[in-house]
Formats: sequence, C-alpha cells, structure tokens
Amino acid sequence: MTVPSNDITRDERIAARVAGAAGLASVAGITYANFGLRGPLLVSGSPAETIGRIASSPGVFRASILLDVAYVAGVVVGLVSLHSRTSRTSSTAGGSTLRWRSSNWASARSS
Repeated sequence: MTVPSNDITRDERIAARVAGAAGLASVAGITYANFGLRGPLLVSGSPAETIGRIASSPGVFRASILLDVAYVAGVVVGLVSLHSRTSRTSSTAGGSTLRWRSSNWASARSS
C-alpha cells in the first residue's frame, strides 16, 4: 500500500481557497436572504398577512429566492473544489480506512 504525499500543490491550494470563499459567500448570502429580506415579510400566526406582505413586495421575495439559488450554487462549487483535494487520496488510505470501519461495524453488530 502506498501512502500519499502530504505536499499541497498550487492547484490544491487554489481549490481550497475557492472552497473557502464559496462557503463564506454562501453562508453570508443565505443569512441575509433569510433574516434581512425574508424575515420582515413573515408574520407569525397570520398566513394571510404574510401573503399580503409578499404580494406587496415581490422584488424582495424574488431577491431572497435568488440568494437561495446562489447558496446552492456556492455549496456545489465548494464541494467540487474540496473533492479535487480528497479524490487524490480516497483510493489509497481513505478506501482502506472505510473498509476497516465498515468491517468493525459489521463485527460489532453481529456480536
């Protein structure tokens, strides 16, 4: 079994920065969408009032939906960026660790 090198290449460093930036922007955007834009539109215990507020300001509601879509895109970008780092090691050390854990789980369940 070969042990992968822990040296981080330039491409992996860029991928990590992209993942970090995508994660930070996604969380900031979804927080603003939920609490800054959509929060004032929601009325607890009054669905009719909530619908009225959304109907009176459709642009704000659409902007919050757009930020929801941007959040999903940011999460996908972050996961793809992180996958570029982990895919290099998953076939060697990670795969054997997964097999070891699953065999331990199976033996613990049978006893």
